[in-house]
Amino acid sequence: MGCTATWLGDHRIADCGVDTRSVRLDSLLAQHGKPRVSLVKIDVQGAEPRVLLGSLATLREFAPAVYMEIDGSALRESGSSAVALIDWMRDLGYEVHAVRGKNLSHALSKEDIFVILRKLGYADFLFLPASSLANAEVMLPGSPLQAGSVLNTQRKLLTVQACGKTPL
Repeated sequence: MGCTATWLGDHRIADCGVDTRSVRLDSLLAQHGKPRVSLVKIDVQGAEPRVLLGSLATLREFAPAVYMEIDGSALRESGSSAVALIDWMRDLGYEVHAVRGKNLSHALSKEDIFVILRKLGYADFLFLPASSLANAEVMLPGSPLQAGSVLNTQRKLLTVQACGKTPL
């Protein structure tokens, strides 16, 4: 690692650059009275396990949807792996889904995930608590997925946001 990024969006943990204060999600929410969280978005160039470590209480208490990038090479550079990340989320009770346009995939197997990763190099996935889609009605109106679309489950309403062409 180092400070040799050729693309401005390639922000990684390095031994040089600008020091930036980070805060655990669990600590931040505790400071604000533990408001309910329904969605967590994580895209931190391979440091996803660090973010998840700082979010464990939130994940366990609220079981929010987690929209997260999986980049095997970035994870390896940070001392983890795509397999470890997927296994960890599954151990927490999450299933992995792909969101493409207005479509939410079925729960993906590891093989399904790695077909996508081999094709794209890295990809964003929606991790949903396994119990959240039991007897759920999925409604993703519009094309592509529009801000404010709703995934309606028996337990809660999850607002799915869209930014540009990439859902969420």
